[in-house]
Amino acid sequence: RELALAEMLRLEGWRGTSREVCPRCTPTRRASPSVRCDDCCSNEVLCESCCVAKHTEHPFHRVKQWKGTFFQRTTLQALGLVMQIGHPSHEICPLPLPAPRSFMVLHTNGFHPMTLQFCQCNLARQAGSRYQQLLRAELFPSTVLDPSTCCTFRLMEHFHLLTLQSKISAYDYYHTLAKLTDNAGLIKPYDRLKPFLRMVRQWRHLKMLKRAGRGHHPDGPKMTRPGELCVVCPACPNPQVNLPDNWETASDDIKYLYTVVVALDANFRLRRRAISNEMRDPALGSGWGYFVEDNRYRGYLQDRTEDDEISTCTGFAALMSANSKFTKGYATSGVIVAIDARHGFVLPNGIGDLQKGERYSNVDYVTGAMWGLLPPDMRRVISYDIVCQWAVNFASRAKMLPEHIRLDVPTGNDLRYAIPKFHFRAHKHDNHDQYSLHFMPGVGRVDGEEIERNWSRHNQVAYSTREMGPGSRHDTLEDHFGFANWQKFIGIGPTLKRRLKDASIEKVAQDRIYDDFRHHLQAENVRTWTDAVLAWEKDPTLPSPYCIPSSGITEAEVKARLLEEDAEAAEEDGPNADQVSPAAMLIALFDMEEQQRRFKAKYPRQSSGQPQRTAAVVQKRRSLQLRITKLRLLQAAYMPIVPQLLARRHRLPHAEELAEDEMLFFPSQLRADNLFACTPGIVEIEERLREGQLHDALDKLRLHLHIKTRLITFKDRNVRNQVANTRARGRIDANEIKVKASASKYRRAREAKLALAGPGDWENKWRVLRDTDVRTMKGDIVEDSAVLAGAGIPSSAPSADSEGRRKTSWIWLSADVTDEGNPSGMNNALRVEFLKARARCHRFTEEICHIREEQRRTFVSLEKDALRWDTRVFAPHQSDASVREGLAAYSAEQANLRRCLVQTY
Repeated sequence: RELALAEMLRLEGWRGTSREVCPRCTPTRRASPSVRCDDCCSNEVLCESCCVAKHTEHPFHRVKQWKGTFFQRTTLQALGLVMQIGHPSHEICPLPLPAPRSFMVLHTNGFHPMTLQFCQCNLARQAGSRYQQLLRAELFPSTVLDPSTCCTFRLMEHFHLLTLQSKISAYDYYHTLAKLTDNAGLIKPYDRLKPFLRMVRQWRHLKMLKRAGRGHHPDGPKMTRPGELCVVCPACPNPQVNLPDNWETASDDIKYLYTVVVALDANFRLRRRAISNEMRDPALGSGWGYFVEDNRYRGYLQDRTEDDEISTCTGFAALMSANSKFTKGYATSGVIVAIDARHGFVLPNGIGDLQKGERYSNVDYVTGAMWGLLPPDMRRVISYDIVCQWAVNFASRAKMLPEHIRLDVPTGNDLRYAIPKFHFRAHKHDNHDQYSLHFMPGVGRVDGEEIERNWSRHNQVAYSTREMGPGSRHDTLEDHFGFANWQKFIGIGPTLKRRLKDASIEKVAQDRIYDDFRHHLQAENVRTWTDAVLAWEKDPTLPSPYCIPSSGITEAEVKARLLEEDAEAAEEDGPNADQVSPAAMLIALFDMEEQQRRFKAKYPRQSSGQPQRTAAVVQKRRSLQLRITKLRLLQAAYMPIVPQLLARRHRLPHAEELAEDEMLFFPSQLRADNLFACTPGIVEIEERLREGQLHDALDKLRLHLHIKTRLITFKDRNVRNQVANTRARGRIDANEIKVKASASKYRRAREAKLALAGPGDWENKWRVLRDTDVRTMKGDIVEDSAVLAGAGIPSSAPSADSEGRRKTSWIWLSADVTDEGNPSGMNNALRVEFLKARARCHRFTEEICHIREEQRRTFVSLEKDALRWDTRVFAPHQSDASVREGLAAYSAEQANLRRCLVQTY
């Protein structure tokens, strides 16, 4: 630290250079050095003349001059530097034309007052007008006539990329330049903010024209068509670019590959105050990019100022008021945007301003404008968070749009409507499955939420654009949307590769789950459910097979079932000592094991680990011990080795076992040499009993998990006050105890069967039950922290997988039952879960096919785009040879860029 600090201070002085003679002066001319450049790589201090000569080709460096005790900031203009343009370097114009005395150049390192001279000698025709001379010197002028402020091209490039990446405003950037020039405020500030804003806006527009190839077109920018300046997606289907010739006759099995998925959404952060107007501040190319053409759009909306807002769907009730709030003083309350939902590209003419809320007229117009620029005759899916309301009369409203965007809305599979996956849960559940992207055939894994992911970046621009005029705001937002599209354009190859890898891995898991379902379910149910969902996919107006009837298990049924189980727990009579078979003895052992479990659940140990010893508990423990002692007499008849083992155990130097912890000595707990002394066949009897115990424990586990789902759903939908919430939570906690008990019973039974039968094929049916396997059909249900803590789940545990990636626990794969044995609607839940597993499997299969087709289309699109730039190398409409040379070089550069992108993919 001390060393670095010392070296930084050293740089404030002469840095070890000579103070006597300028190192660049000739032997015939010796001058004292006094000027140092902060931007040159060398540390030398020069005289004024040598410094000016050295910076003829570096006129925008910052210099300091020695003032006897320190170096003070000065300018090259003050040292006598004159910048001559219109001539080659070091060539003097015989007839120079001075620029205004207040001429200022803005560079990346600050403001530079400049003595500049134009050329008006005989070479002026070659040098061009003053405006042209500045541009050829890579100085961007603020005005066409008599400019007094310029920005270097390097500054324009630096700010342009910086604002697109970091979202810094032009205001902040300008004042950063001012601080670089004078951070102490001692110099009178230069007032060049308005010219700078004007230059930035012009630069944005010119770059869009240049990248779209309008400079290569004979008609120039004036004949630009709507949406032509946009960066379009190379992976989306376009019959004129990347589709095979026979795509229209493709079979229905692959027809879904030629579907365009569009996502609509409103953003109320991108507002604009009532500043200026369209006459004073028009857009530089209205309708050429992402915004719709402004004059026609406003003319259409003038007659529809009383249109209603869209959303009335439950879950979005607050949207109407939220959209309408805080609009006073704003001319624009937000934007409606349409994007390509699979890849996130903002669509040409896919943006329109909102005046107040989300009105049908705004959304319809933008949809019509965007629709007309999409490839014709393509299947379409429109995803919109309130599509269930907007789509109802869209076909009739589309016929009332202006003639240039009027639509004849298709029906059937040619146009389907969807709700984004995240927003779907906030809607009513009745008759909404037809809008679910989880269940919609042919859409793959698209979620419709890509448009929401865009807002996190674009919302950062809102603070600066809301203070702009209408045209400036449009031009700025179009530039940012174009940059976002470009980033997706150059990154689409790696993106598709990553998605293909993820989808391939997930498809294997989902295929396995779906195959397990089909293997374990009854064949008749599989056929019936599959036929139902196929019919629904063809005609979504049919009843949805994904909907569970509301006549399932009720709260009263749950209470009755819990009371019935409690009654079973009260049966604690032991067996008769006479006429007891080996099977009856083992059954008695099984009952005793269950009694021990219930005793421990009812009277758990204290927090210190000590057992409870109240009078009532002691009495219950003594009664349990008596029943165990009575059972030992029966056990000794068929397992004579047990009294010997008990005697050995009692001689061990450890504390006396409590009745609830006493080992019962099942055959599965004995060594092989001890089993020889037992009654033959007793091992087989226990194995059969364990098999039944496994079946019963797994059935009860599924039942209590199903009850858990219904209890939590009932609580979330109906319970509001504190008293009812406490009661509902108590029922959930009580059911959770039974879930744990069933899981523990299954694990004990499996351990016993493994000890008796050893490893084998039976393990495929009775698998190891992990904690992560004990979950409902819908996965882990998010509950309040108290319930989670009661279940042993930390409150910070991650939420369950999304519906599209959810993996059903193996415990449900063999849960199929007949209608006669249907436990409180579990069969309906099983049907829905089977169909969801089928949908997940199909969506991942479609996703892989989509991605592979998109990769092919991307390669074809880039190659054709490169060929299109190749044809622009020749520009016969340009008479200037230098301009033709520049056009050819830029065309070749763009063609090479696209071919390089193909190679990186």
